[in-house]
Amino acid sequence: MADRLTINGIAFDVLSVPAPIGAAVLRDPVVAQVRTRVVWSWDGAVARFHGPVTEQGAVPLANALVFFAPVVLKGGAVAADPAKAKRQGERFLEATGAVSVPEAVKAISGIVPVARKVVPLSPYEALKPSCTFELVQGTDYLVVQLVERAKELSAWLCLPNRVSYRHKVGEVRDPEALEPVAARLDGYEPSFAVPARSRAAKGLRRIGLEQRGRDLLQAQKVLPEGVGGAVARDNLARAALRLEEERQAIGLAPRRVN
Repeated sequence: MADRLTINGIAFDVLSVPAPIGAAVLRDPVVAQVRTRVVWSWDGAVARFHGPVTEQGAVPLANALVFFAPVVLKGGAVAADPAKAKRQGERFLEATGAVSVPEAVKAISGIVPVARKVVPLSPYEALKPSCTFELVQGTDYLVVQLVERAKELSAWLCLPNRVSYRHKVGEVRDPEALEPVAARLDGYEPSFAVPARSRAAKGLRRIGLEQRGRDLLQAQKVLPEGVGGAVARDNLARAALRLEEERQAIGLAPRRVN
């Protein structure tokens, strides 16, 4: 399934990306540094955000642009061809007139606005008297491919789809006070689907989510038997529920699963 995205006068087809290639794209260092990062910390006296934040305590969920040339290895694993990816990036920037990748991302973000999320601080207030701690934000990205065949241009656009939070305790100052709070927060990782802030964002995310649905159906067809199959089936069921929540967040109807 394809759609179109025009960047500085260049019209790109938008293609869905199967899970193995999408996972390889997301291993790129450009994306890795924003997929998991500390967004807030408490040092025992002062709380502070790490990076940009609005007055309402919302942090930006940045789009990312990756230049990636996949190489399928023996056995089906996907690796990268760095030299080819570098040439792809150079051609893309030259064609779009962007002087750098951040400038290209800025142009895209004019069409696909940067999403934001208010960091959920209140559940962690009870930790403050007993320890220092950080809040780590994890971002799940959808990947779509941008292709302009006539000019042989290709890039991979990564769009925030879901964010989750977990706390990481640092210095313990009152072990007795911390124990019941830590027990209550054990395993607590709130997760939120990201709404789409524009029609273009909805269209691009739709392509990514529909591919994710196809990936889930394919995974269900090859479930193993026995205990391993039961665990995998439970994991896929949870993934299907998350997918429906993510579709709802951008205004899509529930999937029809035969």
